[in-house]
Amino acid sequence: MTFDEFLLSDKISCSFGEKNILKIPYNENIYFIYKPTYNRLEYNEKLENIGIFEKQNQKLYGSSWEFDTRFNKELESKFYKGSFEKINEEFSRDSNLLLNNYITENASLLKANSIEVWEKYIASEYNLNSIKNNAKNKYIYGIERDNIVFSINKYKYERDKTLKILLMEYLEKPKEIAEKIFREYINNDELDRVYSRVAGIPDYDVTVKEKIGIRLWEYELENKLINDYENNLNNEVKLEHDIINAIKDLDVQTLTLNLERNGKEISFKYPKEQLYNLYFSDYYIASRDDRKAVKEFYADDENKSYSYDFKLEDIKSITFRKQIVFEQKELENDKDITDEMFE
Repeated sequence: MTFDEFLLSDKISCSFGEKNILKIPYNENIYFIYKPTYNRLEYNEKLENIGIFEKQNQKLYGSSWEFDTRFNKELESKFYKGSFEKINEEFSRDSNLLLNNYITENASLLKANSIEVWEKYIASEYNLNSIKNNAKNKYIYGIERDNIVFSINKYKYERDKTLKILLMEYLEKPKEIAEKIFREYINNDELDRVYSRVAGIPDYDVTVKEKIGIRLWEYELENKLINDYENNLNNEVKLEHDIINAIKDLDVQTLTLNLERNGKEISFKYPKEQLYNLYFSDYYIASRDDRKAVKEFYADDENKSYSYDFKLEDIKSITFRKQIVFEQKELENDKDITDEMFE
């Protein structure tokens, strides 16, 4: 008898090579698969749960060590779908698909119903600036903009210790249970919370639908900011983006920065890592003479800030082994486009 024949049979135990396997019914359709800890089926021997078999749809989940043919052949099964966690993954996938389809179809309504809380939230300069900074960093570092995806929070079922029961129900009725969980989540009257970006300013108690609407507003604003950065070719943020884009794939430790201001020029070696993180400090310049030269280069700069020792806009070019990897074009407009948007 093969292992699959055993799973479909009425037998409750069978041996496969040196392994003794037991099949214990959870109900008429679902069975727990066990084996003795040391493969000896005898008195006072502990049993180890290694799988779950759903007979109607012929799906087996459980230990990859036991059922994955890369490791063992004795329990090879065409019914094997994956680990125990795969059940939870499929459950989340199906219920989240329903949620995201609903949000796509009702995005305008969800945004309209959350506009009052959103306007309060975004009225805080801290929350607004945090969104601006996220958009700026995504643009500067070329971080791919993924579509916004929502997930059902299953904490309620974990808290009530009913998640395992739900997963057993899902094995038998996947569509019905996924729909049930989605409906319970989207229509939940319990208040959730939208947290502000910094401590000391208000958080907001909201419904699930309001929280989704606020996330849609936030996603829309962030994308608008990024699009504006991409379409504004003459600003300091564009310069940061171009420098990062020029050096990000270079497998080097240091680069040569060539600065120019007030008709004077200076060059020195600088760590790629610090430049990539947009840190402009003479602390990272290895040569003592170069550090001294940078201080003298900016000695007459009355607007010099404590936050940098040399300026981004003064970087005329960047070279490595005398090859130019970046060369600055003249900036025509230095205005912060995010300020312009919110004037």
